[in-house]
Amino acid sequence: MTGTGKIERVWAVITPPDTQNLPENPVIMLPAADLSETAPGMYEGAYHRFLKKGTYSVSVYARDISGNVSLPSSTRIIQSADVHIEEIKGDVNGDGFVNLRDALLSLRVLAESDTSGLLHPEYAESGVDVNGDNKIGTAEAVYALRAAAESK
Repeated sequence: MTGTGKIERVWAVITPPDTQNLPENPVIMLPAADLSETAPGMYEGAYHRFLKKGTYSVSVYARDISGNVSLPSSTRIIQSADVHIEEIKGDVNGDGFVNLRDALLSLRVLAESDTSGLLHPEYAESGVDVNGDNKIGTAEAVYALRAAAESK
């Protein structure tokens, strides 16, 4: 970062294995984790969704109070085995959280927009379906919106 302003936010953007960012199907939502300052100039955070076997790309950004955003500092993390966790109702994208991303993704499904690579890979069999119809629809969007509102 070239600015000298006070740091307002530091966050990491995680790109899971096999994520393909193609011009005809760009990736628009990736998991992110906010980092907290633990000592002057030192930031830490936790991300508990390294579940899929493969190499994850992690890019860390900083924004100062003037809105200047740094170039990313990047690293890779290798997960050597698949990790299975208990599924969460309403988790349309399978990231372990029910939030606005799930609501938006549900609305994209309803609008018949391309959701390739964004949905929970085994949605119908996973037990995350809100109303038991094994389809992503209005019930999932409303459920996720309520969950997002309650978490604020």
